[in-house]
Amino acid sequence: MESLGNMGSNLQNAFGFDSDLWIYLVENIVIIVIYHIITEVILTKKLNLE
Repeated sequence: MESLGNMGSNLQNAFGFDSDLWIYLVENIVIIVIYHIITEVILTKKLNLE
């Protein structure tokens, strides 16, 4: 079981997950918020459901 922990930490060091993960998460959250706003605008102003 200890070897699995070492493998995970080696992967984190090799791919730089420690520092780049937060940047990746923030970028994805910003993209999700932008897409949500665009979708809300389209559904409320452009799509006539009445």
